[in-house]
Amino acid sequence: TLDRRRKFGSYDLDFLFRVIMFTGFYLGGIPARSPGFQSKLKQYITLYKNFMAPLLSDCRVYHHTPVVRLEGEKGEEPTPYCVWEYTSQDAGTAAVGIFKLTDVSRSYHFYSKGIDVGRKYRVSFDNNKSSCIVDGYILQQQGMEVNLSAALTSELILFEAIS
Repeated sequence: TLDRRRKFGSYDLDFLFRVIMFTGFYLGGIPARSPGFQSKLKQYITLYKNFMAPLLSDCRVYHHTPVVRLEGEKGEEPTPYCVWEYTSQDAGTAAVGIFKLTDVSRSYHFYSKGIDVGRKYRVSFDNNKSSCIVDGYILQQQGMEVNLSAALTSELILFEAIS
């Protein structure tokens, strides 16, 4: 559970590195002795240099969950997911971070807001290193279901237009 992870300091390195990638790749506060840290660091530095940094310079940002309520705020239920979509100005590339914040059992249904409905995209899922080709129209109108196993886990989805 989220409380248990906070109490015992358990977290998912992918979750942390993905948050960092969407905010400019600042590494403060991550324990470098975490298991798998060095290999994850190399993986995310390469991904940041080759994909995110060029995208971040002038991307359009879509906050799919513009209000994120944390536990205990105003007596309301906490927001189960935080979702960011960063899309290049020409809609040729996009990165989506889906961050599960609670132990809610339901999945997240993602609809792209920034891609071009007239193009096809290679959609790459970082968690299982798989990809597929999908019409932009389908991504906007039908979307896709994203299942995450537990609180403080995430998925990084990359979109690249194909000719």
